[in-house]
Amino acid sequence: MAKNLAATASLDGQLFSKRRSLGKWGAILDAAETLFLDAGYVSTCMEQIAARARVSKVTVYSYFSCKADLFATVVRRQCASFNGLACPDEGQDARAVLTLWAERLMAFMMSPGAMGLYRVMTSEALRCPDLVGIFFESGPASIKANLAEGIRRLVLSGALEGIDAPDLIAGQYIGMLCGETYQRSLLGLPGERSVEATVEGAVETIMRAYGPRRG
Repeated sequence: MAKNLAATASLDGQLFSKRRSLGKWGAILDAAETLFLDAGYVSTCMEQIAARARVSKVTVYSYFSCKADLFATVVRRQCASFNGLACPDEGQDARAVLTLWAERLMAFMMSPGAMGLYRVMTSEALRCPDLVGIFFESGPASIKANLAEGIRRLVLSGALEGIDAPDLIAGQYIGMLCGETYQRSLLGLPGERSVEATVEGAVETIMRAYGPRRG
């Protein structure tokens, strides 16, 4: 089930923008996201979502085959709103590109919606193992894949060097950004290190390891 739903996770920002104009579709997603965040996945039913969206249950099922499909779409919509992973043009400065990606990724990850969905996942993981796979493939995995493609293009343009596995470097880069600053925010604790310092440290690490060697 997780594989089948995850296979539909290629919906991009343009598709979501077009569908957002469909009032009922957007209303259902808004209602579902609110209820998932407030009550959790297991405790939310399609009837509640329909009532909050002010549509019939038949209408909900005309857009989404099941609750898991609806949840996966909520996750994909969250990720589609993150537009920081546009592939770089040839000749762009790697440090500037990596900094822009990191700033937007941190802003996205630390947004109330993204953190809320992550908390839902951690609380429901043992009861809904299939849902975790849907969440991961629809969210973190798709972001990592986009970042890996951007890194691959930076390597091809010569802006970064010595990278044979862009997907591995993308994972390490995301890992640096998901460190203590993010974890403290996720737990509601005051930060001891600024987002700016976290971004700067991650970018500097990548540039020192893979930036072009001069001379």
